[in-house]
Amino acid sequence: MAATHLMGFEQEMALCATRSRGAVLNPEMLLKKMSELAEESLVHLPGFGDSGIFLANGGRLYVDCQKYEYASPECTNPDEIVKYLLAGERILAGLASELAERIGADDAAFYRCNVDYTCHSTWGAHESYLTRSEPAKLAADLIPFLAARVVTAGAGGFRPLTKYGCVFTLSPRAWHICVPASRESTGTGTRGIFHFKDETLASAGYHRLHILVGDALCSQRQNWL
Repeated sequence: MAATHLMGFEQEMALCATRSRGAVLNPEMLLKKMSELAEESLVHLPGFGDSGIFLANGGRLYVDCQKYEYASPECTNPDEIVKYLLAGERILAGLASELAERIGADDAAFYRCNVDYTCHSTWGAHESYLTRSEPAKLAADLIPFLAARVVTAGAGGFRPLTKYGCVFTLSPRAWHICVPASRESTGTGTRGIFHFKDETLASAGYHRLHILVGDALCSQRQNWL
């Protein structure tokens, strides 16, 4: 029997809500209220401990590093990935609208642009692939591809704080990737093009290849690529 190729996508997002005259509401309070709202209004199964909820479509919602995160279910091809990302966006857009009404905010929205230009922080758009190879053995082959992939599948955006002001860049996220390979995914200056993360999330003999160098993309075609 042919092996099944499984893959998934995790999208971290900032959550922001404002009241009159642009007053920004407390981020921690918003994350708490959003989690409560999701549990009340969405068909779901609870995750273990504080690990969020599993949705009826097989995806997952949870809070990670003070960001709200949507993870697709396990998919078998890029078409499914694109569809489930769009489904997740619609679920979250509905939650944001309902949250604004519930807390009396003028507006509430998720931001998935990977970069906060006001405080130089970044959040991820991560890919996961089921593989029989140990991830560390794939680094030499995949690093050149991942570095070049931004040409065909970069988000496009701006690099802030240069002597010329904000200048166009193919990937805003790429400026926060500092080393060829790493075991870290969140530390400033320690994120790698290739990530050595290898969690045991499947049967013996399988590994999880975790890619963190990607962008959050608006183009469905680029997400497919």
